Amino acid sequence: MKARGHKNINQSGSLKKSEPEFLVAGKLRKSHGLNGEMWIEVLTDYPDLFNQDIGVFIGEKYKKITVKSFRFAGKLGLIRFEGFENPESLWPFNNAYLYFESKNMPELHDEEYYHHELIGLEVRDEKSAVIGILTEILVTGANDVYVITPKEGNKDILIPAIKSVIQKIDLESKLMIIKPPEWDK
Repeated sequence: MKARGHKNINQSGSLKKSEPEFLVAGKLRKSHGLNGEMWIEVLTDYPDLFNQDIGVFIGEKYKKITVKSFRFAGKLGLIRFEGFENPESLWPFNNAYLYFESKNMPELHDEEYYHHELIGLEVRDEKSAVIGILTEILVTGANDVYVITPKEGNKDILIPAIKSVIQKIDLESKLMIIKPPEWDK
């Protein structure tokens, strides 16, 4: 059971229950050097898309821009944009999010899902009892953790996103069937 693509930042650029038009790809930091490079915190599993000629979008107004170059420098990346050749021209982009259009994202293998496909699914146990709604995905080092908000009560339920717990995901029915861990009972 693998959720892919983007860390859980609810900034999709579309209505909450529809397919998002934009998916977060990274967060721009500050400029680097004198040639128009910026530091970027990469928030996608597909950083190779930065080097393809698909265009990216910056900020809340989704300004379309072309990537001139991208490379990793440690845990962060360094990115350059067409038409922005000095640090001063990049100041408006400091701390802005960078987006891909969802239509440009690669198809996933069986049993792999983008986070936005899972958020909002109704979660039931194997006896069809409603547990709640999947509201958040926590990305951890070992495996993702799904946050389920119960229909009644105020305490979220955390479950590991592993095959022994996640029994079935049906995107068309907007349903996830789980086998709660023994320690959760």
